[in-house]
Order: sequence, then C-alpha cells, then structure tokens
Amino acid sequence: MNVDDCAAVIAKNTPPREKQKRPSKYVFTIKIVEAEDLKACDPSGFSDPYVVLGDEYQKRLHKTSVVMRNLNPRWDASVDITVSGPLNIIATIWDWDTFGDHDYVGRTSLKLDPAHFSDYMPREYWLPLDTQGRLLLRVSMEGERDDIQFYFSKAFRLLKRTERDMIRKITEKVVTLKICLLLLTWLSSPVTLRIAFLRMLYAIYSRAALHQQ
Repeated sequence: MNVDDCAAVIAKNTPPREKQKRPSKYVFTIKIVEAEDLKACDPSGFSDPYVVLGDEYQKRLHKTSVVMRNLNPRWDASVDITVSGPLNIIATIWDWDTFGDHDYVGRTSLKLDPAHFSDYMPREYWLPLDTQGRLLLRVSMEGERDDIQFYFSKAFRLLKRTERDMIRKITEKVVTLKICLLLLTWLSSPVTLRIAFLRMLYAIYSRAALHQQ
C-alpha cells in the first residue's frame, strides 16, 4: 500500500473534528512592574509609593506593597482578571503615610480588549501618569478553557502570589514588633542607649525598605 492509500484510509476512519469554540471568557494577567520619576510627596524629597488597581466600575482589583523612600519603585506584583469583553482598568499611585490621609501621586489607565490580544502574546505598556512620571504594566491574556491544565496553571499562579503576600505580611509584622520592643527599652534607658536605639531603628527601617524593593 502506498502513501496515498494510507492517507485515504486514515482520513476515512478519523472522526470529524469538532469545531473549536471561541472562549467566552478571557483571563488577563497584569503585572505591575515599576514606575519612574514619581512626584515627591514627603519633606525628605521622596515618596513611599504603592499602587491600587481598579476597574471602570470602581471595583478594587489589587493593591501592591509599599516601597519606602523611592521615586523609581519596583513592585513586580501580578493579578489575574477574568473578563468577557473590553474593560478599562485604572492604576492609582499613592504615597503611604503613617498618620493622616495618604497623598495622591498620580493616575493612569489602560483598556483591556481581548480583540487586541488575539495572538495571545504578552505586551508591555509604559503609561504616563496625570501628574509626572510613568508606570510600566506587563499584560498577557489566555482564553478560559475547560481543561485541567488551564485550571492547574491558574491555581499555581494564585498559590505563588499568596505565598509572596504571606511572607511580606509576616516580615512587616516582625519589623513592627521589633520597633515596639525597642521603643519600650528606649523609654527606660539613659541618653547613650537612646542614641543606640535610634541607630538600630534606622537600620531596621533600611532593611525593610530594601526587602520591599
């Protein structure tokens, strides 16, 4: 039997292939990467920026960690958003303050349209803020499918992000506890020990800022 006969037999006995359905929902993965040249909101000439991501319906989608004393912060924080059609997202950067309201740093927006990601290739967007500076978002999309590989991949990404968030929160709690214990020691210590306490406090503050970067 020659090659043409084999192909004919295979084609005859192969069941008709089902037409692939177009996904009704799409999962966008948005990575808040970094920002450049942000507005300084503190007297020190720096800001303590974090990003709040929301949609056009004022629903909060994600909040990043705070990067201390930095006008060019890097977050590398990701979030998955499931959509069935185009959706506008708004990224607002705030300056974290210990007391009082947080200061407004800037805002930008991006339209998530599945039609623009039909090739399923990731894209990067440098978005200008309405004040000064710009924000880098990395966006990718995949169609929501009814197969186990898709759901395993989605669950794995969620677990990794949850793990990073837990480590960050535990670190923040430990730093806060150390500061409280040192404060109690400082209040009952002579002047020389108080100076030593201030130096230790500055060291802890610096390490926490480096960790969040």
